[in-house]
Amino acid sequence: GDSVDEYVAVASRLDGVAGVAGLELNISCPNVESGLQFGIDPKMAAEVTRAVRSVTELPLIVKLTPNVTDIVAIARAVEDAGADAVSAINTYVGTAIDVRRRHPILSRGSGGLSGPAIKPLALHAVWQVAAEVHIPVIGVGGIMGAEDALEFLLAGAAAVQLGTVNYVRPQAATEIHPGIGMICPICGRCRFGRRVCCLMSDRDARHAFESAGAFLRGHFVYTSGRHGADYLEKFRILEDPRATTELSGMIADRFRSIKPELVAGPTTGGIILAFEIARQLGVEAVYVERGESGGRVLRRGFEILPDTRVLVVDDVVTTGGSLVETQACIANAGGVVIGIGVLADRTAGRVATDVPFYACLTVDFPSYPPEACPLCASGVPVAPPRGSNKAKLPSRSWGGL
Repeated sequence: GDSVDEYVAVASRLDGVAGVAGLELNISCPNVESGLQFGIDPKMAAEVTRAVRSVTELPLIVKLTPNVTDIVAIARAVEDAGADAVSAINTYVGTAIDVRRRHPILSRGSGGLSGPAIKPLALHAVWQVAAEVHIPVIGVGGIMGAEDALEFLLAGAAAVQLGTVNYVRPQAATEIHPGIGMICPICGRCRFGRRVCCLMSDRDARHAFESAGAFLRGHFVYTSGRHGADYLEKFRILEDPRATTELSGMIADRFRSIKPELVAGPTTGGIILAFEIARQLGVEAVYVERGESGGRVLRRGFEILPDTRVLVVDDVVTTGGSLVETQACIANAGGVVIGIGVLADRTAGRVATDVPFYACLTVDFPSYPPEACPLCASGVPVAPPRGSNKAKLPSRSWGGL
């Protein structure tokens, strides 16, 4: 379209038409005279997206152009304006010259370059956008086979589009779809996008915590009694089923090869994580509770058979105390702890375990004894106690937080 009104008119006519399942808003076509005008400016992109959103209930996908300085800014703008998804990317502007005629091959002098040549550039765009928006990203650009498609899923795409390959192999879609399953038959979690499929990294874990608002700033008293300006609120993650599923998948993938037979977690956050990680591993879950005289105990009919291989999971490691108590409980019941997985390690790797240990996210928050706390010296009020630290604990000598 050349104007917002033209986009709106077409969308209005297609809304409710039988067989039309969704709309892709192409605001980034370089093959017509004004095809890029809406796709290169965040305000204009948002304007046309908002206008089309107002006239249709169909799923709305906005196609992003790579011919911009900041593709993430455009993606955020259309997300805020009501897009249900974005597709990344459209073609790059290119030119080809006929040396014999001394004239551009294309009548307009330039046009859209697609195909395998742009795949690395498209992957980079998907990687950038998927880390910054909360709507699905559809990866497109140079996909010729199943491995290409899987690269886009690993980069954060929730789905892929096929373009140029259809001119070469019209049956490509029927080959690529089952081909992905043949290459990656085990995890079955590519449906989530955001780099969940086997390669979710520390960067993605940090993004999940940041997106959930789990990083808090203020003046806090940690479980150790030390003070600091940073706090990691685990329940902002645990209240989000998608984030919990994705981070649990990181832990499940890390320990899958050592074949856990049972997953155990301490109350409260460990209940949720033990269930989800056990689900992904295809085993059962139990949880351990605080005992009346201290430590952790099994209640509610939970049993651990002798020599059962147990994976211990927890939310945030602060001092490591709950992990020690959980391991002791499992050992007393006859189980064998074969590994420990947590959402976040606040000790920056200083927690000591005698089994393999993995944290989705490792952070190192500066902390101070009360008498040397710069926040106290500056008169910054202490935030209300959070989590299980309901009362200010006396300071004690420990190297962690």
